[in-house]
Amino acid sequence: MKKNLSLFCCLFILSVNLQSQDIIRLKSGDILKCKITKTDSVNIYFELEKNHKQVNTFIGQEKVLSYDYKSSEQKINTNTRSSQNDLLFLSFDPLGFITMGPTICGEFLIQGQNSSVGFGFYTGIRITNLGLASNILLSNGGMDMSYTVPLVVRIYPKTRNKSDGFFLGPHVEFGKTNFKDGYENKIRAFALEIGYKWVKHNGFTIELADAIGLIQNKNQIMTYDGFYSTNYEYGNWENLAFVPYMLSLKMGYTFH
Repeated sequence: MKKNLSLFCCLFILSVNLQSQDIIRLKSGDILKCKITKTDSVNIYFELEKNHKQVNTFIGQEKVLSYDYKSSEQKINTNTRSSQNDLLFLSFDPLGFITMGPTICGEFLIQGQNSSVGFGFYTGIRITNLGLASNILLSNGGMDMSYTVPLVVRIYPKTRNKSDGFFLGPHVEFGKTNFKDGYENKIRAFALEIGYKWVKHNGFTIELADAIGLIQNKNQIMTYDGFYSTNYEYGNWENLAFVPYMLSLKMGYTFH
C-alpha cells in the first residue's frame, strides 16, 4: 500500500512539473520545454535539463517565434507576434507634406516558415502637388493636381520575432505633373530605399525610410502645324535631381 502511494505521489509530482514547464517555440519549428528565467530585447534566458543536469543558457530573440509562461498561475503570451503571420501593412506619410508629397500605401508581406529573411511588395499613390519640396523643385508653386505611383520591392535581411527591422530594396516611381497654366509633364524616379520599421504587439506600426536616387522629367512642348493647328508633344527625359528625395515617416497598421 505504501509503495503504491509513493508511486502515485511521484507520478503526480512529475505530471505537475511537466505541465508547469515554460515553452519556447522556434521559427525552425522546434519546441523547447524549459523554465524561462529572464528576457530582454535581444535574448531569452532559460533553464533546462540536459544529461540529468540543470543547464542555464539563452537563445536569440530573432530565432524565436513565441514563448509562453506556463510555470506561473496565468498564461502570458508576451512575444506571440511573428513576421511570418503578417500579411499587409497600410500606411500614411504625413511628412510628405514637407517633402515630395504625402503618400497612402500598402505593403504585402511574405516570409518563409523557417526563414528570418522577409520580403515586402509596396505600392500606393503620392500626391505630389501637396508636397512643399516637390512644388519648389518642379514648379515653384505652379502645380495643379499631380501624382506619382511608387513600386518597391523590400528585403528584410534579418527580421526579428516581431515583423520589424531594417529593410532595403529598389524603388521606382512614375506619374504626371499638371500645371495651372494647362501644361503637363511626365515624371519618374529610380532609387535605392533604406529604412527601419517598428511594429507593436497590437499592430500599430511606425516606419522611417529614405530613398536616394534620380528624378527625371519629360516636359510637354507645344508645336504648330500650319497656321491653325496646335499640337502638344513630349520632349526627352531630362535629369532633374539626384538627391535623398523621399524621406518619409509612415504611420499605419500591420494586419495578420
